[in-house]
Order: sequence, then structure tokens, then C-alpha cells
Amino acid sequence: FCKNLNKNGLLAVHNIDPTLLLGKKDWLKLLGNYKLDVNLKNKFILVYAFDEDASIYKGIDELAAQTGFDVVVITDKIKPEHSKYIILNNCGPLDFIYLFKNAEKVVTTSFHGTAFSVIFEKDFYCIPHKLYHERTDSLLKLLCLENHNFEDFSKLPKTNKINYENVNQIINNERNKAIEFLTEALNVKN
Repeated sequence: FCKNLNKNGLLAVHNIDPTLLLGKKDWLKLLGNYKLDVNLKNKFILVYAFDEDASIYKGIDELAAQTGFDVVVITDKIKPEHSKYIILNNCGPLDFIYLFKNAEKVVTTSFHGTAFSVIFEKDFYCIPHKLYHERTDSLLKLLCLENHNFEDFSKLPKTNKINYENVNQIINNERNKAIEFLTEALNVKN
């Protein structure tokens, strides 16, 4: 996209999102001993999805039935028929990090939902957002996780295990590349 717009000879460099510049240990340090106000007693599936879609929740219900896990939803709106879930609509940054850290599984339509699932090495199901899926598609392709992009959420595999050793190696390489680029860019003298 940038190459097509480039008329002045500027080079565009693709680097990972800043959330991935920090590793799991860094995010855990930021979290510290923080505890969520909501008492989550059971294992849970975290749902972070925009534009609630009834078909997504049908798949989430099936996943919850398969696993026996509760369902926690980060949202600012949810339809009444889904009130059986634990709804969190005032999440701050630490709540967000806490929930991703402690979730057993994640269902998301969000780039950052996908990024934090990867950071915390979660089983996750990414449902491409109808309009805003390019960044998520790009991240999943970079990490060789395209098979975790589920356009049809009704066809979820029973197991969704990820070899995070390979994923973390790719992230570390990309993180080093991005840090080198940023260091060089910030040291340029005009």
C-alpha cells in the first residue's frame, strides 16, 4: 500500500505492532500484583469482539459447552440474550492485560485481541472483522498462524494448540528488526 502511494522516494518499512515490542515478562511486570474487581472463580473463555454478531455467540456457546468454561466478554454493548455471560464494559488497561493473561481460550475479532493472545501464548480463535481485518491477517501470516483465522466460526476445531516456540522465535526476530529500525531512525540527524 505504501509503495503504491510513494511518490517522493520514501521507503516504507513493515515492523511489528508496538504491543509486540514488549514480551510476556514485560507485560507481566506492568501488571504486577493487580487483581480484577470481578471475582472470576472458574476457568474462562475471553471474548473481545467488535460489532457483536449472533453467529459468533453461537460458536462461543458451543465452545463453552465443549470446555465447561465460563464466558467473559469485554464489550461496551451486548444483546440481552447473551446476559448469561460475564459482561465487562468498563475495562481499563490493567483489566485488559489481566483478562488475557488469565483466560484459558480467547475469541476475538480484534488485532489487539489477537496480539495479546499471542503475547500470553493462548489458544485463540480469530474471527476476521468484516471491515478491519488487514492488520490481523498480516500478523497471523507473519507468525504462520493463518489457520487460526476462522471466517466460519461454526466450524471450530476441537483442538487449537499452537507451537509457541516457533511463534516466539519469529516475534523475537521481528522485535529485534523493529528495535534496530527505531534506534536507527531516532539517531538520524537532519
